[in-house]
Amino acid sequence: MEGEARSGIVQVKSGRDTVHFHDKRLYHSYKGRPVPLDQVLKGTMAYFSCRSDAASDDLRALISKRLQQFEQDKTDGQKRSEADYILMGALMTRYESTHADGTGQQAWRLYMRDYIHSPTGDEWRILSEGTDEQKTSSEQALRDIRGGSASQTDAKAYRPVYLFYSNQDIVLKTAQPSIPGTADESEQSEPLDNDMTMAGYSYEDYNEDEYMEEDETVCKVCHIPDIIDNINDMFTCDGCELSVHQLCEDPVIQSYEKEIDPWYCRACSRDMGLLKRKREDEKETA
Repeated sequence: MEGEARSGIVQVKSGRDTVHFHDKRLYHSYKGRPVPLDQVLKGTMAYFSCRSDAASDDLRALISKRLQQFEQDKTDGQKRSEADYILMGALMTRYESTHADGTGQQAWRLYMRDYIHSPTGDEWRILSEGTDEQKTSSEQALRDIRGGSASQTDAKAYRPVYLFYSNQDIVLKTAQPSIPGTADESEQSEPLDNDMTMAGYSYEDYNEDEYMEEDETVCKVCHIPDIIDNINDMFTCDGCELSVHQLCEDPVIQSYEKEIDPWYCRACSRDMGLLKRKREDEKETA
């Protein structure tokens, strides 16, 4: 009966997609939303497939090489994440209750791995209806979940219904020893890893490279930051303050426009009537 009762357990795994979304080799953050890089690259490839000039050929070769690297990075990431799950908790329920609504006996019990008081995750918390929170070791918690020998007399009366897993990368990065009163006096003067206080803040903690990456200039058309000097440079509009590749703009930006200051993109030029006045000036000089 116990074997039948423990069948059909629902396994809930979280964190895999979250880890991938933060992988800059696979996703690019655009307006706070992760955009798969292969979609951007394939869209850009389709855009330049209609062009037959030498610059477009160079860009297609560059994009093709980047797509190959993307597939390799994606395969490596999937192989790694498939094995990086850790059991974080289990929702247990009684085999039988005195009443149908569960009253009279504790109908459920929740086991949770405790990374707050145990940075290594060797302790578990046990929450149940009508009783105080209990603590147990990781070995004992796993025995209770598997239905093995238990120190508690009623542990075998419960069976797991849901098993909760999380990506190990997220767990290890967020688990920090932060219990007040457990550090030595010499350590208490240091700010905790997850605390941000004016007294504990210094510019030495500032990772300049990390924030510089967030400000990386990308093209408003293809969303790619890469440029090719003197062939496909990036131009920044003084109107909308967005950047665009020389060959992504329509019509294509001419090299002499590097000397124009202020410079406006085609959309802003149309809105400001600059293109219309330019055509009228050309007709007058002709």
